Amino acid sequence: MTPLPEQHPMDHDDDDEAIDVDDDSFAMSNTFENEGLADGNDASAEERRNLARTETRRVFVLKTVIFVVLILATIATSVAVFSYARSEEDADFEHEFESHATKVFQSFHGAVYRKLGVLDTFSTSITLFALENNLTFPFVTLPFYELRGQATRALAEGIRLDYMPLVTDALRPVWEEYAQQNQGWLDAAVKQDAELRRRQDERFGIETVEVEPEGNTAAPEPVAATNVNSSMVVVETSALFATGSNNYNDRIYGKFGKMVTKVEEEGAGPFLPIWQVSPATPTKGILNFNLLHSSTGGTLRATLETHKAVLGEALALKDPNDKSGGAWNANFLKTLQRGQYRHMLDDLEGDPSSNFVYPIFDTFSADRSLAGAIRTSIFWRKYFTDILPESSCGGLIAVLSNTHNQTFSYRIEGAKATFLGPGDHHDPRFEDMGLIQDVKKDLKQTSALEKTSFTQADLNTDYCGYTLALYPSQEFQDQFHSTGPIIFSLVVVAVFIVTAAIFITYDFLVEKRQSVVMNRAMASGAIVASLFPEHVKDQLIEEKQTKQSLPISPVAKVVSQASLMTNLTNSTWSASNDESRRSSYCSSADPSMHSSLQGSPLIADLYKEASVLFCDLVGFTAWSSSRKPEEVFQLLEAIFGAFDQAAEKRRVYKIETIGDCYVAATGVPKPQVEHAVILCRFAQECQAILKRVTMQLVETLGEDTANLQARIGIHSGPVTGGVLRANRGQRFQLFGDTMNVTSRCETNGSPGRIQVTQATADLLTARGKSSWLTKREDLVQAKGKGAMQCYWVSPSGPGTVTTLSTYDTSTHEGSAAFGCDRSVASKRDSISL
Repeated sequence: MTPLPEQHPMDHDDDDEAIDVDDDSFAMSNTFENEGLADGNDASAEERRNLARTETRRVFVLKTVIFVVLILATIATSVAVFSYARSEEDADFEHEFESHATKVFQSFHGAVYRKLGVLDTFSTSITLFALENNLTFPFVTLPFYELRGQATRALAEGIRLDYMPLVTDALRPVWEEYAQQNQGWLDAAVKQDAELRRRQDERFGIETVEVEPEGNTAAPEPVAATNVNSSMVVVETSALFATGSNNYNDRIYGKFGKMVTKVEEEGAGPFLPIWQVSPATPTKGILNFNLLHSSTGGTLRATLETHKAVLGEALALKDPNDKSGGAWNANFLKTLQRGQYRHMLDDLEGDPSSNFVYPIFDTFSADRSLAGAIRTSIFWRKYFTDILPESSCGGLIAVLSNTHNQTFSYRIEGAKATFLGPGDHHDPRFEDMGLIQDVKKDLKQTSALEKTSFTQADLNTDYCGYTLALYPSQEFQDQFHSTGPIIFSLVVVAVFIVTAAIFITYDFLVEKRQSVVMNRAMASGAIVASLFPEHVKDQLIEEKQTKQSLPISPVAKVVSQASLMTNLTNSTWSASNDESRRSSYCSSADPSMHSSLQGSPLIADLYKEASVLFCDLVGFTAWSSSRKPEEVFQLLEAIFGAFDQAAEKRRVYKIETIGDCYVAATGVPKPQVEHAVILCRFAQECQAILKRVTMQLVETLGEDTANLQARIGIHSGPVTGGVLRANRGQRFQLFGDTMNVTSRCETNGSPGRIQVTQATADLLTARGKSSWLTKREDLVQAKGKGAMQCYWVSPSGPGTVTTLSTYDTSTHEGSAAFGCDRSVASKRDSISL
């Protein structure tokens, strides 16, 4: 091998060739001569003592526990404070919601019950009028209907109030004759109604607008009027009713046909024709219209069948944001313009309503008969207004559902209610807080004896039963949620942060003082771990702990590892003579240490089945002679570093590097069934790695770097592995004849080839890898071993092999012929037993 800088040539016995081994070639792999790892014994001992005293497991655990407890206490306390404060707010929120919901339920059901009472009063007044005047139904016309109806509408909050007598088929001719004679009541009612509206508007300071002059049968121009108290505009157009609607109808009719044709009602009856209306309309054609068979006649039919009051389905139910088309038909709009809501059309537009039908009886006896019905239309908004105080902001969500598969929602904010549209519009997050009541069941509970008249009819909920559900809104909840809980929690967190800061500051100061000690100890431990197998390392550490009377703990192991590292760094492995290099594999001991080792268990194991690899860099001596030391180490570190990675991947155990020779084994320190196969694959990978690395370094280290080749020898057999503790440079070593045979196998190999002995070849054959083997035609004459049969190995398959002449390590010419280092043979001798 070509000597590196500062070489020390030595003489040897006649049997060994003279070799020049650079001291640094040994120091590269097995000595650590840097300042960080080579402190003096006194300094290292003091450092280890300080580390052992201060860094114990108990202190570490205690510090960790305190810090964790501090964090957990901070979190738990702040969460508890926040949760308690927030729960108090939530309790207030839930209590207030339940209180408001109770008021809404009571008001809603009370409104339904009151409307029943108002309609019962009006129905009773019609029956009383007939009885007092000896009139027979259906021939009853209530005088001053516009006055009576207006008062009833105001109490019931109804849009209209229609009276419809029950006309049988037998009485139809008589009724139609009666109607012709008494239709004039409408003319007087229209005039009276107009006068009453004018006087009422004047009383409230509202400008009165004549919606339609009396007797106007032509199509009027649109008339716009502005409420002096609002921006509401009332518009009356000729499209409200068809031409001819100002003419009375002599016959009961059922519907409007196309254009102006009115279709006479056919069938056997009974009929419920409109006879009196409030507010009074100049549209005379509305009289004698049979509502029983109209599109909204379902409620009338239910009343006719059950003799009960009926609350019908929602009408004009549409999205309030949908501005396409009108929300009301012309007749309904005309009625609104003459009623008490004539100045609120903008506010009420889009709000759904329902018909409320109440029966009229001919007498008050038990065997009374149905004589007719009255009908009013009520906006649903009126059921939810003026319930909650104005201070109640945020709002509740009321969801109404009926048996006609209709669902619509309102927002109740203080005294106002806003229609949200069809569907359920409550916030799903408050689903569990919803309160639901059935109108039918609640009316039974509300209808106490002292609140019910003798004549009041029951409410028929089978036709269209309603349920009312109330939910809080997010805005309602936000009224009760404040920043108080967050502030309380932050105060608690701040207290704990100060405490934690003190603890962390203290820990930082202690940690800073110990950081240098711990870092160096951990670095030493990592190096020790890379030098020894796990079980050997543990045994050495336990022995060190026993000597130092240290507890067996993770920290103590670090201390012991640092101690072991000191022994390694204090050793003189860069030997100046062949005898010191030979000691790396021999059992010569330091006599001064013998007494300290007595009684200690030996660290040695026999590995019966193992394979050993020697890999030498052919041409390295000549190459290194013309290179700087830095370049030599750059090459070796690149190559051997890549070898180490491959060894770790394939679970090959690296023993050491001796100069430019890489020594590795399988089956050590853990048994491996296919140790020979694994090592051969590793050898092949090393050949590929060497080619790749040298090619990469050509630009940096010169073109001749690519000429370097690996000569690899592998032998299988038993080896002894252990640690010679007498040697101050303690390391894991292999001993035995297997090492000598492997050395001879590699020495007699060929550059760029892998050679194995007969023992390894037999193992490969037993594992079914005979195809890898190519038998050498000549025998290898190995020093001290005689003739050996060897094989070339190619894990990818056999190849063409040129027969080589017998190679003897004792001949200088043989080495030169193969381009190998002259130091190789002698270097292998240094590890022989």
